[in-house]
Amino acid sequence: MTESLSQSGIPLKRVYTPQDMPGFAYETNLNDPGSYPYTRGRHAGIHAAGSWIQRELSGEGEPERANRQLLYLLQKGQTGVDVIGDAPTMAWLDPDHPFARHTVGTQGVSLCCLDDYRELYRDIPLDTISVSHSLPATYSLAALYLVAKEHHVPPAKLRGSLVQDAFYCEDCSYAKYMPFRLRLRLTAD
Repeated sequence: MTESLSQSGIPLKRVYTPQDMPGFAYETNLNDPGSYPYTRGRHAGIHAAGSWIQRELSGEGEPERANRQLLYLLQKGQTGVDVIGDAPTMAWLDPDHPFARHTVGTQGVSLCCLDDYRELYRDIPLDTISVSHSLPATYSLAALYLVAKEHHVPPAKLRGSLVQDAFYCEDCSYAKYMPFRLRLRLTAD
């Protein structure tokens, strides 16, 4: 195993073992990579084969424009995408709502129907990348599932994450007007 050097020129091993730390409660406080308490990074376990997922937060304007951004990022080496919605999308408002008039597509991508998601994910390899949604999960997860199904991508191949609405809305979203119990139910459903 090749050693690397710290910024100070000190030789570093890739993984330190109990033999390197006499008297240390190794199994309780550190343990092997991939074992409890999971303090050793991605050296072993289910994720060790691949590199870290690289996601660039993206989304602006109409879904067609956001799609071009996502394709560009994937061409440049991204291994995942993180889509953010505009203010009306985050507030669960249709873009034609009077309150949304001046904010459609200005802070993220405008997504309000299944066709918008179809355009957003056109030519995106949903079975090989990770998709994160900084969007209302209730709609984005359903739309991702339906678009993947249309592209013959089985649900088991989809990877990514989403924002739990009930908790996200409390501090960070535009949908604070929704009762907390309703947001919690939508998150669980």
